[in-house]
Amino acid sequence: MKKISTAIITAITACVLIVSILVGCINGVLSYKTLGEEAEDKMSAMSIQYANQMNLHYRGIQEIVTGMSSYFEAGYDYSQSKDSTYNKTFMDGMYKYISVIQSTITDMDVLRLYAYVNPKNVGTMCSAISEKGERVVKNQDEEYKSWSLRSGTKWNFYNETLKNNKATWLDPYMDEELGQEVISYTQPIYVNKQVVGVVGLIISFEDFKQLVTSIKPYENGYAFLVDSYQRYIVHNTYTRENKLNDTGFEKLTELMSTQSQGLENMSVDGEQAYVAYSKLANGYCLVLVTPESDVMSNVIDMIIKSIILVIICVIICIIIAFIVGKKISTPIFKVTKDIEKAKEGDFTSKNYLPYLKKKNETGKLARALDKLQESMSKTVTQVSDNSTVVTDSAVHLNNAINSLVDEVSNITATAQQLSASMQQTESTAITLSDTSERMIHHIETMDDKNKSGVDTANDISNRAVQLKIEAAEAARKADEVCKTTGENLKAAIDESRQVQQINVLTKAILDIADQTSLLSLNASIEAARAGEFGRGFSVVADEIRSLADNSETTALQIQDITKNVIVSVSKLCDSSYEVLNFMDTHVKDTYKKLIDMSEQYNTDSTDMRELLEDIASVSKNIFSEIESLLKSFGELTDATSEGADGIQCISKNAEEVANHTREVELEANRLNQIAGELSGAIEVFTV
Repeated sequence: MKKISTAIITAITACVLIVSILVGCINGVLSYKTLGEEAEDKMSAMSIQYANQMNLHYRGIQEIVTGMSSYFEAGYDYSQSKDSTYNKTFMDGMYKYISVIQSTITDMDVLRLYAYVNPKNVGTMCSAISEKGERVVKNQDEEYKSWSLRSGTKWNFYNETLKNNKATWLDPYMDEELGQEVISYTQPIYVNKQVVGVVGLIISFEDFKQLVTSIKPYENGYAFLVDSYQRYIVHNTYTRENKLNDTGFEKLTELMSTQSQGLENMSVDGEQAYVAYSKLANGYCLVLVTPESDVMSNVIDMIIKSIILVIICVIICIIIAFIVGKKISTPIFKVTKDIEKAKEGDFTSKNYLPYLKKKNETGKLARALDKLQESMSKTVTQVSDNSTVVTDSAVHLNNAINSLVDEVSNITATAQQLSASMQQTESTAITLSDTSERMIHHIETMDDKNKSGVDTANDISNRAVQLKIEAAEAARKADEVCKTTGENLKAAIDESRQVQQINVLTKAILDIADQTSLLSLNASIEAARAGEFGRGFSVVADEIRSLADNSETTALQIQDITKNVIVSVSKLCDSSYEVLNFMDTHVKDTYKKLIDMSEQYNTDSTDMRELLEDIASVSKNIFSEIESLLKSFGELTDATSEGADGIQCISKNAEEVANHTREVELEANRLNQIAGELSGAIEVFTV
């Protein structure tokens, strides 16, 4: 019995282990795929978000400088461009304007606003510099001499701007006067297509640097900034002397040359990583890097937890299997003990009694053993009693044979011949009669089976007809649902396309924002011209420009959301059409096959019923023939009775067979001996 319980435990444990491993593997694969897609979406969204945040700063700076440029161009008299007195006076007015501008800037750390007249035209350095709300006054001759010599990097902002002949962002550099790392944005001023000066501002680069270095997509992720030449601007390890191609980012360089933003899985420092990038308005590019191991760390944790859970489940299942195995094997073990004792002749063991009322296989085994013990008890008792009777009968027979030996000696030979003939005839008749009765029994059984088969065939036919009706009804309903759903879906798709109108509305908002920004800029220029009397109007113009900027930002966000909604609606439409196509093709075909199959079942059941009816008719004919045969056996029995009468006549001459009767005496003695041996054998059994 130990083998049965062990087999049960092993089977249950193996099933649970296999299922747990399969579930764990499927869960791991799905989690790996899901986390990878989530990481790609997160990295792309973060790169765009931080790039937009930095672009807002850059655009704000560009708008400030654009306003200064417009003010410069509108108020500058080119005919007096070589008059140093005019230029100094103009720069005094320019300072007042830029000081007002600087006082209104609250959302960024502007270190310096400046305006310079072209030194080539004046022959000296005329400038207006506002640094933290105060004017910076410098020696004009020394500044002009420094500019003329082009010594150091002090005048890079001026030289690079004129060299590029457009507004220029200068890469971060250390400003010795301010004592910190800064970036500058400078725009040339053209009047009558001639360069008359430059305007610009300087902001601290530390805020951007901290923003870039604080970006942490994941635990070990980081961000860095490169310029338009793929040189590192902000990086924890590399300096501006290093380029992307020199540090293993050749693939990223190729992508940046064709796309303004994107994401790629590539090898970084010998480790696979997700790399997302987004270009900024000033030509820089923000890059986010996250090791793939960080993204998949949750998968590893989940796999470990799954393994622990599988082990716990296996242990619990082993315990349950052990209990179930014991519950199953214990009754079998006890019943087996009773059978082992019965094998030795002891039918008194009753270990199976508690399981007689159970309805499972153990109960059946216990009830069978109970019937066996009861039957053996009766058989042993009956054999024991009959053995005593046989012994007594053998003694009486022996005495009777001795007294009849002389009387039957004359007829022994004749009686033996007739007896042998009659025994043979009677044996043959009995054998044929028994065989006929068994055949009748088998035929009756076959007839019952045929009737049952006919009923079953009728049931199958009825179920096939019902199945056909239900399948046809289900196919009809499925077709109606498919048509209704398709019409509703098409109507919903047509309605969902109205979302595209949002793009038109947001474009209109952007146009209004641009016009409002331009209007505020003109208002600022007019306020600057009005001097102190226009300061209040200048504040209102700044607020209007800020409102226009916010409206533009909001409209851009609405456009992005609208694009996502349109893409999602398109995907939903495609998926819905696939579902409708599946129902229209596969589901209808399945119902049609089901209807055809039910018709085939109906046909087969009809054929089976007809075959069983034919078999029943044949069995009836056989039954009739066997009844005739039994009648013949009856006549043979009558003939045997007549032969018995003849033997009675011959018995009168029994004196002639007396000498042969001694053999019967010997058989009686042998029967007595067998009865003694049977009594000894019965004593072995205990009931």
